[in-house]
Amino acid sequence: MNNIMNNILITHNSGPIDKSIFNYYNNEFISQSHKINENIVMLKDNYTNKSLITSTEQLFIDIYEIIKQIQNEVRSFDNVTKKELSDRYIQHKKNIDLLNNDFKKICSDFNKNLLVENSTSNNHRQRMLNTNNQLINQTKTIENSTRLVDEITNVSIDISVELKKNHEKINSVQNHICNFKDITDAARKIVSSMNKRSF
Repeated sequence: MNNIMNNILITHNSGPIDKSIFNYYNNEFISQSHKINENIVMLKDNYTNKSLITSTEQLFIDIYEIIKQIQNEVRSFDNVTKKELSDRYIQHKKNIDLLNNDFKKICSDFNKNLLVENSTSNNHRQRMLNTNNQLINQTKTIENSTRLVDEITNVSIDISVELKKNHEKINSVQNHICNFKDITDAARKIVSSMNKRSF
């Protein structure tokens, strides 16, 4: 757990970038990460705290939304800055995914414990199964969201690279055209001068 938070802090302090909106979301990510980490530490000592599980679940939803906003901001920068910020975004996502894995384990233990404690009551059992299904569905929603963010990031970076190549090709063609025009103009002048001499 401490290694995950150290990675987050190292990523956060990897270098000053004068991008106010990106830094705002980056700082929000760090703040939410600390809260999640603290909650998970408490849950490991007492995984039966339902209210803490619920609040942590919401924190994960919020932080993955922040990651989406960071990804959107990264797309707006030049290629050099985009590469640097993309690396930071990827590290952020890896770190929070590790925390999310810990949280899933806690949720699983929580639900198993509920099933054992209430095994004598069908009504209680059904409620626990419903809760478990809800947690599973919400986890799938989070995972789908993160996969979509990854796909969008990869596509946007590929498009940017391709657009840059096309722009370079267009500039090269324009330069060739200009050079050819200069050569043509010079040839015309030489022919015209030769014609005048012949008369």
